[in-house]
Amino acid sequence: MRSINFSISSIEFWDRRWTKNKSLHRGKLKPAVQYKNGVGLYYFEGFFCELLKDHLYCVSSNFVVWENGTREHRMMPRIDFCANLHRTTGPAVEYANGDVEYWIHGKRHNENGPAVIYGDKKYWYINGEFVKCT
Repeated sequence: MRSINFSISSIEFWDRRWTKNKSLHRGKLKPAVQYKNGVGLYYFEGFFCELLKDHLYCVSSNFVVWENGTREHRMMPRIDFCANLHRTTGPAVEYANGDVEYWIHGKRHNENGPAVIYGDKKYWYINGEFVKCT
């Protein structure tokens, strides 16, 4: 009996792929990996995502990326987006223009500074209660 050994590891099945900072990424709700058969896979800064109607749902993380570039971090991501905005390590909402909002358990909150920053305007909130504006 003869055995035949072969390897297909050098064959590339994808046609094109896009990266940003060495991670799979492509903006404007377009696939970061395009296969020769026409199938595309969506990634945002290295996170695998599903393309839904007008946004990317990042399956392996806790955030949603909308078509306009806004990123929302949620406590328990679900496709129906009933989960509260929540993030303890930074802003829960990051707008494409640089504006940010800090949320904890669905309430605007930041003990170390303003919970909302829109351009030069800053708004302080603690547990959803407005404190001051500058």
